[in-house]
Amino acid sequence: MDQPDSKHAKKQGEELEEAFAHLSLGQSYRMKNQFQTAIKSYVKALEIAKEHEYKQYEIAALFELGHAHRLDNKFQTAIDYYAKALEIAKECKEKRKETKALVELGGAYRLNNQFQAAIGHYKKALEIAREHEYKQLETESLVGLGDAYKSNNQFQPAIGQYEKVLELSKEHECKPQETQALFGLGDAYGSIKQYQTAIEYYKKALDIARRIKHTEAERKALLCLGNYYKLSNQFQNAIQCIEESLQIGKGPADRNQETMATNSMKGSSVII
Repeated sequence: MDQPDSKHAKKQGEELEEAFAHLSLGQSYRMKNQFQTAIKSYVKALEIAKEHEYKQYEIAALFELGHAHRLDNKFQTAIDYYAKALEIAKECKEKRKETKALVELGGAYRLNNQFQAAIGHYKKALEIAREHEYKQLETESLVGLGDAYKSNNQFQPAIGQYEKVLELSKEHECKPQETQALFGLGDAYGSIKQYQTAIEYYKKALDIARRIKHTEAERKALLCLGNYYKLSNQFQNAIQCIEESLQIGKGPADRNQETMATNSMKGSSVII
């Protein structure tokens, strides 16, 4: 007959597995854009975690609930879940998770048009990331700061953050992040009508996207180039870039991009 401790350990293991299964199921639904179904799975995982005081699973479930609500455009609800994750991470002295929660809060506040709140959370995340040498989170914080400044029409500070990301990404030879920084710089310079500078950054982003075979980034770079060539009265270059973008991918996920390209060809100023 099993000893009591053995039975308890077995039961605890089964409960952990159940919580993990609900988290995994929720992620699968979220990847299929079935957000409400995903949320139900995450809530079940959260209930199990709370009942048995599995703090790590509770934080994970709160993060996932935040992600699902954010993707479903329910930004305030996402903020609430990320804030709870932050609170528990602080209680558990989980500095990496605390930093990640601050980054996610920054993103949710930015999407909710609360730009100063977003900037404040990104700055806190950046401070902790640098103190503990969390390089990935440092980069995410800098990108977030750039995005928040740009959304708040503070283009020079945005440029400063993207330049730091560019420097870090080159130092660590991280091409996806380098591409992200180049897009940010292109967007920011385009917003202050320095179109030729924007074009140069998008051309660099396009070059990297093609080298690392990142189809989505390649398409985006071509659309941005088409838009800014058009705004610079370089119409033949604009046509060439937009036509090239239309040749990349024809799956359901590409329909929105194709619509943007078509609108741009018709003369609307589409800035991505």
